[in-house]
Amino acid sequence: MLSITSARFSTILALSFAFPAGSLLAQQVISARSGVVQYVEGDVTLANEILNPKAGEFPSLKKNEVLRTEQGRAEILLTPGVFLRAGENSSIRMVANSLTDTQVEFLDGSALVECDDLLKDNSIAFLHNGIKVSLQKNGLYRFDSNPARVSVYNGQAGIQAAGRNTITVRGGYQAQPEGDLAVTGFDGKLAEDALY
Repeated sequence: MLSITSARFSTILALSFAFPAGSLLAQQVISARSGVVQYVEGDVTLANEILNPKAGEFPSLKKNEVLRTEQGRAEILLTPGVFLRAGENSSIRMVANSLTDTQVEFLDGSALVECDDLLKDNSIAFLHNGIKVSLQKNGLYRFDSNPARVSVYNGQAGIQAAGRNTITVRGGYQAQPEGDLAVTGFDGKLAEDALY
């Protein structure tokens, strides 16, 4: 009797190492368009409809649709390897949802963009307070509306205001799109960022 119990325990233990708990619970999402909502927590609306996705359901932002978080958060897959995390009381609008041309308008609140795999042929840009922010390298980027700023924790972004040349902003610098588009250094501590 003891050997059967030991054999079951050994089998369960072996399976737990072969299939970690995260892989049993997580599901890989693949889409032909950018803007797949992977995760929702709390009060989140898409096109003025409350999001309550069931297991295995992944709604998508269509062109010109607005996603709003009230007392909630959301994670959106923009392209494979690029994720946008919207904090509480935030809103974004999907301008273009092609995988090769993704454009998101950041409207309000705070959002963190984690870019782990920026493919050569993919263009990912954000419109924010009159500027266009194009991701140029893998990295971590934060958008805030009050005060309006774009912070590059690491990576590189091209920032262009209307009628001006593109300014390159590297890790450890932030741009404030109000007035003359000031670029300043900052102490970016990821551990203190609730969206990370």
